[in-house]
Amino acid sequence: MFDTNHVIYDFYEYVGGKVWERDLFDKSGRTIEADHFNLGTGDLAGFTQYSYNNDGTFFGKNYDAGGHFTGQSRYSGDGHLLQSSHAYMGSGGAFPMGETIWSGQI
Repeated sequence: MFDTNHVIYDFYEYVGGKVWERDLFDKSGRTIEADHFNLGTGDLAGFTQYSYNNDGTFFGKNYDAGGHFTGQSRYSGDGHLLQSSHAYMGSGGAFPMGETIWSGQI
């Protein structure tokens, strides 16, 4: 969907007639949130929130359906992955208690 200035603000991606992803955009047309849905149930499976830096890089912070932080990635201005780390939320663990199980930098 586009606003009156022809800047995208909402985008839906479907797989097999079901919503798989919904993206929300800021006034500049940059993605600020991507919601991911379970194709079997239609329930929210998780989401990613994006924040942008002055140097052109941006971060994507991943959360599960309950809003618990699960990982973060850093990208170059053209979308190439620079660094990625994931947090493990053990059963019964409470946010922000998490153990980093994988981290990498390119």
